[in-house]
Amino acid sequence: ALRLSREYDPKDREYFPYGLWKESTTIKLSYAELPGNSSIHPPNMCELKRLYPKKHWETRSMKQELELEVKSIDDLTLSGEYDCDLLKVDTQGSELEIIQGAEKLLKSSVSFVLLESWTYEVHKGQALSGQIMEWMNSIGFTLIRVHEGAKWHRTPIKEIEERGLKTLVGLDLLFVRNTFDFGD
Repeated sequence: ALRLSREYDPKDREYFPYGLWKESTTIKLSYAELPGNSSIHPPNMCELKRLYPKKHWETRSMKQELELEVKSIDDLTLSGEYDCDLLKVDTQGSELEIIQGAEKLLKSSVSFVLLESWTYEVHKGQALSGQIMEWMNSIGFTLIRVHEGAKWHRTPIKEIEERGLKTLVGLDLLFVRNTFDFGD
């Protein structure tokens, strides 16, 4: 949070020195070789190594496990000072837990939600795209756009001709609140 405040003008934004989760607590973070691939959910290395080439899993290898103080978005926004039109979450497999910790905010002011999701368990114990879609629907949001977020080549199990097909492993999902008026 301090680095972000120094690098980016904080006059119109606020940075918090916490990770996000469904509740306020302390949890373990699987800190990866490539920090951007770190996750609360550890990498599913056995399956990733079995199914995909090295380039898809080596940067997810856990470098170390860190203790991380986390808070829910609802706990951070208790003051009610926050009005959010669009919530974007891209957290390497923890998207469902984070939006579950934002349920009050989602029901009160958020009109659009953009979430990264996975169709395959890249991280052990993570929610998959279908679970996220079901939960968002249950709190009054409808899926309006899907974008292919990640497509990976599979490691051939037996010699077959490469046909350029890739496995769709990641989706970006855009939801809108059911009561949002598009002004049609």
